[in-house]
Amino acid sequence: MGQVFVSYKHDAIDIEFVNELEARLIQAEILPWTDRQLHGGIEWIRKIDLEIKASVAVIIVITPASLKSQYVTYEWSFGKGLGKTLIPILLKAPTAEDEVEIHPVLEILQHHNFTDSANANWQKLIDEILDLMGREDIPPAVTQAIKLLDSATDKDLMDGIERLKQINHPTVIPALATAMSHPTPLLRKESALLFAEKTEYKDERAIKGLETALTWPNALTRRLAINALTNLGHNLDGFKVAPYLETTIERDEDSLVAAHAIRAFGSFGSLDFAPILKNALLNHRYVYVKVAAADILAQLKDGSAIPDIASAIQAIHDQDTPSNNHRTTMVQYIASFGPVAFDTLADLLLHGESYTQIAVAEGFAHIGGQEAYDFLNKYLNDASTRRVRPYIEGAIEALRHQLQKH
Repeated sequence: MGQVFVSYKHDAIDIEFVNELEARLIQAEILPWTDRQLHGGIEWIRKIDLEIKASVAVIIVITPASLKSQYVTYEWSFGKGLGKTLIPILLKAPTAEDEVEIHPVLEILQHHNFTDSANANWQKLIDEILDLMGREDIPPAVTQAIKLLDSATDKDLMDGIERLKQINHPTVIPALATAMSHPTPLLRKESALLFAEKTEYKDERAIKGLETALTWPNALTRRLAINALTNLGHNLDGFKVAPYLETTIERDEDSLVAAHAIRAFGSFGSLDFAPILKNALLNHRYVYVKVAAADILAQLKDGSAIPDIASAIQAIHDQDTPSNNHRTTMVQYIASFGPVAFDTLADLLLHGESYTQIAVAEGFAHIGGQEAYDFLNKYLNDASTRRVRPYIEGAIEALRHQLQKH
């Protein structure tokens, strides 16, 4: 049975909690050590030092009273000096009236919030301790890297991450899993990306862990997070990562990043995600993202998207740069559906602006067939403008050659 050292202040609220804590730890086959086990004749400072050395972690029960206790401060600082894992439990947060604050060393650590006893997550606390007990054979290199992850400086955090990147040992995984919930955003971001990679994108815990990376100021980081989610979607289930990708599409202010998330859905190759793509096609603020959505819908051969792509084309304004290229590209996507897109292309030819009409003429040439040939001939005689006419004639000529070959 592994041991943990419990550091607390001897007052009513702490003692009542420690009683329950001891009972729960023992039930989980974890041996708690508290100074209540001291008895007369023992050199108590030396005994406390020995028990801390023998423990896998030091639990600190945080209340205003314990924050003011020099003994509690000694116990956790001695444990930290030995490289022991510190596990702060916030039982009662200090207020301005208490005239005390949580020590910066403890502040940066992930807390177990027990201020609301009804919602106290005992199982998470137990799991963390059991996880530590299972790491008794941690290589020194991993231990040193983990220590750096608890540093207050970005330089040390990144040094710890870089060291863990170079280490292939099972104990790296739980260390990164814990770091994904760290209060420091930089560490959450880096540990989640590395955790996903180290687990070969097969551990579901990485999905939520990547939330920080998905909102990171650097666009490259956000794209890396999308890549990780894409791999997780392939290995686990696209539906598990879909909400995170969809949120990125809706909220990211970089059209290239949002479009990257669109293409992630395309890589899943499933029409189940067509509603998300159609929503982006019709409602997204960036035309580039609309084009990306049209591209994926065309690749998926979702014929029901043809009218939506046409609507998106009609909604493109000339001030949307480069508007003409976007229209042309999306018309090509419609044409890629083949004969089923005939009526939509015909409508665009009759009601679209000139660049759209030019692209439609080329689209009809791509589709081929007598019906396209007859329609373009009629349009050429009835309504084509001077700018569009040469392209209509070129498409008619291409269709004529096709028909003659058949």
